[in-house]
Amino acid sequence: MAEIFISYSRKDSTQADELVEQLTSAGIEVWIDRTSIEASASWSAEISRAIVASRVVIVLLSTASVRSENVSKEVALAAEHRKGILPIQLEPANMPDDLAYHLAGIQRIPLNDATGIARGLSKLGLTIGDINTFVVRSKQDSRMSLMILPFDDLTPTSEAAWLADGLCSELISRLSRLPEVRVVDWNTTQHFKGSRVKTVDLARELAVRYFVQGQVRTLGNTLKVTVMMLDIRSGDHIWSESLRGSISDLFAIEDEVAERVVDGLRLVISEVERRALEARPTQNAEAYELYLRARECSQPMTRDGHEAAVSLLGRAVELDPSFAEGHLELAATIIRLYSLHEQGQDVLRTARAHIERAASIVGPTSDVSELRSLLAQMERDGNTALEHALESVRRDPENFAAYQSLALAYRSLGRLEESAQAWTTAADLNPDKAELSNRVAVAYYELGDRERMRDASKRAIPVFEAHLRSHPDDWGSRVDYITLLEWAGHEERALEEAENVEAMEELDPRTLFNIACVYIHIGHTDRAFRALRRSINRGLRTIGWVTELPDFDPVRNTPEFEAILDELRGRIAEETSSD
Repeated sequence: MAEIFISYSRKDSTQADELVEQLTSAGIEVWIDRTSIEASASWSAEISRAIVASRVVIVLLSTASVRSENVSKEVALAAEHRKGILPIQLEPANMPDDLAYHLAGIQRIPLNDATGIARGLSKLGLTIGDINTFVVRSKQDSRMSLMILPFDDLTPTSEAAWLADGLCSELISRLSRLPEVRVVDWNTTQHFKGSRVKTVDLARELAVRYFVQGQVRTLGNTLKVTVMMLDIRSGDHIWSESLRGSISDLFAIEDEVAERVVDGLRLVISEVERRALEARPTQNAEAYELYLRARECSQPMTRDGHEAAVSLLGRAVELDPSFAEGHLELAATIIRLYSLHEQGQDVLRTARAHIERAASIVGPTSDVSELRSLLAQMERDGNTALEHALESVRRDPENFAAYQSLALAYRSLGRLEESAQAWTTAADLNPDKAELSNRVAVAYYELGDRERMRDASKRAIPVFEAHLRSHPDDWGSRVDYITLLEWAGHEERALEEAENVEAMEELDPRTLFNIACVYIHIGHTDRAFRALRRSINRGLRTIGWVTELPDFDPVRNTPEFEAILDELRGRIAEETSSD
């Protein structure tokens, strides 16, 4: 077996590959998962065998890797088997307690310190013949880093939020097509909408140098967009532009802003790249406006919002039947409507028609396969869902959403261990997304693996804390954070946070229900019953949550719980009869 095992996050594949290349050229055999696992082999078994057989485990430390469950497990296994461990620092990162424990007292060596790496390996019993030939030419991400901040809607009635979000997301999509630019993705960007985080803090947290900020104001059909570009390193505003026109000029405005960004970065792009930059999802301005309005409608995740979005998207694809993104967004919205709001099976046939229409336009892309997988899950066809999810991953192995579909497909088949692994990969690919880190912990909760659930919770906690600093009023995430605190063994902090959240008057039924579950876990049944009653008073009517979820097992046969259940049944019966 190989002498060195490389432990790393997929986000750091470039640096890992470079290190492997240099170690191999120096005559050292290296094991790295992407090149050493046979397709039919058991992933976890191969990893374990490789670590046990190796002499040294090199762990690449980065913001992504310290949050990776796999990296944490690999380092723990190496420590358990008394392997030599050599931490190599890719970037500054705050390590969770479990990882810090195993690496305590071990010097971290920068990736570009070839001499230090060679000496570190020598101390662990591995000698590089000619140290002068061992030079790690770190393939650090040399691309220019850019973040398009959420655009502000300055319309007095705040009715142009759809336009502000649409401009931001479309600019992200366009500029991401440039190979020389690393653009912060939309899923990360939208978390900072309305946030009080300073640009300089975002630059540090996300390793970004350039920022684009924008404001949108509308008056009737008149549109004014003010945009500026900032170089955080120098503190200079590279340019500022005020653009005017009508809503129908939206494409031209996007073209102008994208062109100014390219100029601001001093990029020389090819004609092919320019055509990609200027490519539009549809040539129909009215269809595009409907598409952007629909995305805004569906953000609150309400039934009315989803139904409004379906109507708008339906009109959009009628105006432009070749609008592939419109068909995919319509299918995705219909699937969410079915999943969240108990729609009939007939709507799924409509979703399928739009997925296949998009596929006929753009081919079997990763996004198409992902939606096919989600649709199959709604139709209770787990095997087909898995087949499409695997195809989605195959077509785009860096797409975290593809791994989400894969995790859900495995879960629908009862393959919970593989589901947990897919959630872990999704979280590794998008380590700043709090929801994903939470799903990893939940997956191990469902498996009944309390140790891995606790470890995953510890890794998720700092991700949630960063998110909540920017979004203190995100009550759903705050409740998830409380649950993670409890799972990680911080019961006093969980109780304090739960009491603070429960004291808020504007909580929705679902948040109150989740607070009740947390109180049950902590052992405060009186507070749990109080929160559950408040949830019912605020509109909770999904009786299956109360009767079927295992969270309430400790109190299920108590008189107090039965009284609350009778009250809920009475409310449902009363409202049903009045209809």
